[in-house]
Amino acid sequence: MVQFTDLAIKGAKPPASGNAYLWDTAVRGFGLRVSTHGTKTFCVLIGSGRRHTIGRYPIVSLADARSEARRILAEKTLGKVKPTHTAFDDAKAAFLAERAKTLRPRTLSDYTRLLAKHFAARQTR
Repeated sequence: MVQFTDLAIKGAKPPASGNAYLWDTAVRGFGLRVSTHGTKTFCVLIGSGRRHTIGRYPIVSLADARSEARRILAEKTLGKVKPTHTAFDDAKAAFLAERAKTLRPRTLSDYTRLLAKHFAARQTR
């Protein structure tokens, strides 16, 4: 964790692989993602491990990104923005209902059978 300044952001080194995350000490949940190619993107943590992208540095300035992060975090705290969660069974039912419009009945029954078989086997492990 580091207090973000333009100099600190410019000096952030890209990782050898994947992404590196740096978190600001001034605004809790506000961070910077640095890719292997050196791309620097502001983000904010909005729920257990979920991140919302604000914009790329230097296109979005540090001051603008920090104020946007404060706005997003305030809306989350006030309950205006709630992280959405969809249960697997609900998502599966919605997917099959949507696909039923365009698939042949046999293909739809195969999808249903394979989803039930695969995920029933996962739950018993």
